[in-house]
Amino acid sequence: MYRILCFGDSNTWGYNPANGLRFSVNERWPGVLRDNLGAGFEIIEDGMNGRRILEDIEVFESSLNSNSPLDVIIIYLGVNDICFEKDIKLSEILDGARAYVEKVKDQYRDLGDAAPELVFIGAVPVNEEQINDGLYDIEAGKVLRFSEELRALSEKLGCGFIESGRIIESSSLDGIHLEAGEHQKLGAFVADYVRSFLKNSSLNNMKNY
Repeated sequence: MYRILCFGDSNTWGYNPANGLRFSVNERWPGVLRDNLGAGFEIIEDGMNGRRILEDIEVFESSLNSNSPLDVIIIYLGVNDICFEKDIKLSEILDGARAYVEKVKDQYRDLGDAAPELVFIGAVPVNEEQINDGLYDIEAGKVLRFSEELRALSEKLGCGFIESGRIIESSSLDGIHLEAGEHQKLGAFVADYVRSFLKNSSLNNMKNY
């Protein structure tokens, strides 16, 4: 049994841009991931509105502690750091992402166990026209640059990376969140990615896949 933690912000929690409520478990992308992977996988959802890379590393550590052992960790964060900290440098956010990776390695080293595989999901490009007219104040170009640099960092650290902008788009309702159809697309893609990723992972030598 593979245990997969999905750790993210409102787009992992399942925020519905139409009404501010939460999509059902089968509509949210981690739920779609669960349905597509089927038997042999346990999906653990840990999403929260407003979550940021830099502010919530202790929350991440707590999630690691409470959900161990884990085989794969999927991290979908970064947009809120850009949205709520106008002067923040991308290098600061990336240093935060690096700290998440180190936190995982340190914890599992202390446990004497193999560390889980990590996968980062890049930020979906924001709908700039809607952002300019809506509630959120965020620089669209900075979001794109963040995803590009997160990809490079992921490769450097030996982590997986999913470029969400090639799969999904943000809602025309608020410019930043995902509508139900995009959750379906993302969950299905992540399922295919995870299958392929695990086949090429060291975990494949330790578990029956």
